[in-house]
Amino acid sequence: MNRTILISIFILSGLLATETGVVLFTDSDGSEVLTYLEGDDLYVEVEDADRNEDESVSEVITLMVSSQTETGGETLTLIETGPSTGTFMGSMSFEEASANSGDGVLQVARGDELTAAYLDPADDFGNEATITDVAYYRVTLKSGPLTESETWSPDGSPYLVTGDVTVASDQALTIEPGVEVRFTELSDDQGGGNDANRAELYVYGTILAEGTEADSIVFTSNSQSPSSGDWYGIY
Repeated sequence: MNRTILISIFILSGLLATETGVVLFTDSDGSEVLTYLEGDDLYVEVEDADRNEDESVSEVITLMVSSQTETGGETLTLIETGPSTGTFMGSMSFEEASANSGDGVLQVARGDELTAAYLDPADDFGNEATITDVAYYRVTLKSGPLTESETWSPDGSPYLVTGDVTVASDQALTIEPGVEVRFTELSDDQGGGNDANRAELYVYGTILAEGTEADSIVFTSNSQSPSSGDWYGIY
């Protein structure tokens, strides 16, 4: 008897009807992206059926996007893709400059981490929650076996290793002075190697990486506070 009463209360309060939203950095087609190139616009998509309050109109929500250059962020307006879809999209331009809050443009520097923060009024349990997604501006993504010998140059730096990179016995990886190689923190999208949860660099062939006093070569974690153990190492 008590259980029946409790279930009825939950249904009447609407708790079973709520849904946690999802926020994603995307391209103009709505496909999720991890990095944006020079000349791209930033796109964000939110899926949250709870925000579809009027089934006859396309509704509007807002969220905050920020970068390591513009830490205060900018407000981005998202419009529902159609009446009753529960999917919202919006876009914003980038500018490689110092921060200028409130101008409707996100100021960035090459290699910046980008954050989209969506304040969801009601998650699965009816509680207010902040949902985030992360992407990057002008990083070169690397993961998996090389298909041929490669040179990583300052023009492509920083390089973000998202999963194990393997240099075969007949290949050479040359890393030029001034290059920064970052490894995703406690993550490996290849899911293999000595540690399936941390990215590694496997060299069965040759690696040539010689910096100079003026232009060091840096291997580091992509964390904002890098620490030992964020990535597995060079094998």
